[in-house]
Amino acid sequence: MKRTSVLLLLLIGLVYTCERDDICPESTATTPRLIIEFNDIANFEDSKNVRQLTVIGIDDEGNNVNTLISRTTTNELALPLRIVTEGENTTSRFKLIRDADFDSDNNPNTTSNTDIITITYIPEFVYVNRACGFKSIFNSIGVEIESDDNQWILGRTINIENIENELNAHITLFH
Repeated sequence: MKRTSVLLLLLIGLVYTCERDDICPESTATTPRLIIEFNDIANFEDSKNVRQLTVIGIDDEGNNVNTLISRTTTNELALPLRIVTEGENTTSRFKLIRDADFDSDNNPNTTSNTDIITITYIPEFVYVNRACGFKSIFNSIGVEIESDDNQWILGRTINIENIENELNAHITLFH
């Protein structure tokens, strides 16, 4: 009986030592992703799907790092940005492959079209609370499209210069 009482008291003690603010709720805003929308170059206001879009993150040397989106027809993307050091100008680069039909070795075939975009920004760390810690926001957003002979992204607009949430598109790309 004494042993059961001790175990019961120990269990009750463990339950009450866990505080509510020790767990970060899913509803708490954390580091936002970059939201890109695609619009029609002929009519800037009209949304336009990109067929069979594949997005690949690339490093500073141009090597593929990871596939973020694979063969999806969409008019909007949510991409993660790299965080290197707070307050320093940072870049994230992505290959956007339109009509990403692949051969048996998973290489883009001749009908696909690849454009590379470079996103520049200055990360800032913001304290959220004890349970969630810090999140990053991204200031002074810039976007460059590497030009080539077969470019499919024909224009861009920065809608929101500082990324603090994922409520609206930060960048619009026209094709």
